[in-house]
Amino acid sequence: MTIENQLRRLFDSNLSQNEIALRLGISRTKLAYTLKELGLKWSVQYKNKGITKKQISELQHLGLSHKEISDKLGICPTTLRRLKKKFGLLEIDVTKQQAAYKAAQIKQERILLGLKKEPKYQKNCLEKYVKDIQSLLAQGISKRDIARRYHVCVATVYNLIYLYALKAPVIKALDGKEQLIECLFNQGLSYPVISDKLHCSKQTVRRKVSDLKLKRNTIKINSFLTRHEDIIRKMYQAGASGAEIADKLKVHKISIYNKIKKMNLSRPKKCAEYTSTFKGKDIELIKLRQSGLSLKQIADLFGVKPNTVFYRLKKLNQGEGYA
Repeated sequence: MTIENQLRRLFDSNLSQNEIALRLGISRTKLAYTLKELGLKWSVQYKNKGITKKQISELQHLGLSHKEISDKLGICPTTLRRLKKKFGLLEIDVTKQQAAYKAAQIKQERILLGLKKEPKYQKNCLEKYVKDIQSLLAQGISKRDIARRYHVCVATVYNLIYLYALKAPVIKALDGKEQLIECLFNQGLSYPVISDKLHCSKQTVRRKVSDLKLKRNTIKINSFLTRHEDIIRKMYQAGASGAEIADKLKVHKISIYNKIKKMNLSRPKKCAEYTSTFKGKDIELIKLRQSGLSLKQIADLFGVKPNTVFYRLKKLNQGEGYA
């Protein structure tokens, strides 16, 4: 018989989910998924099997726990709790309620008075050594070492410090090692290497370096363009473009433009204007354009680009554009 057939047979026998899971040897979660796949649904939220108020009250009077009563009746603890709530048999521990109410009152009063929360343990085995522990703390001895000296846990030392408001100076891991850190930092060692040497985390080293305001010495690198500044200056002032200088030095032209900008280079003023292609031919150019020739046809006649013809005609006509 397959597990589906067994599950259908047990489901029809009005057993609880807990009992069905135990008989099939599967978990409640797997049982729920299998029931969902088979399309089986419980007709009611819980099945009490006709359990009466008298049965539950008799078992309660015997002193059995909630779990023991549920096992005795063959139902799950949740179903039992629902039945107790239905019959008005839920146990109410009066002493616990009173203690909780009193604790809430005390807490509210301390909040109103602005008092701090009291420590869990009022008595401390180190109370007779308060003065000695205060002197040890002043010497810079850690709380863990004090705990080892008196054979107690560290929490006991912290509790004593809180109770008697002892002054415990804050001791950092790298206190007293400032010169060593500065020496290692100036040697150019990285944070991980320094932390390995000092047996601490690199974040502690980074924080200490920040507190000491240490800075690494900047190293100026004599780059390729720095070595050829004279060539760049001469070629640029001679009228060479950035691309020509880049081809000469075999570098990218953007690098040349950035270098020229950093060097604040400027070209010398031009003594004379460039000779125009249309010098002495302006009348002929205007006649050709008025005859109906296009810019491209005129450019082909003069051996120039159409844009050159366009801008020359624009200049001659004082701002009138030609399409």
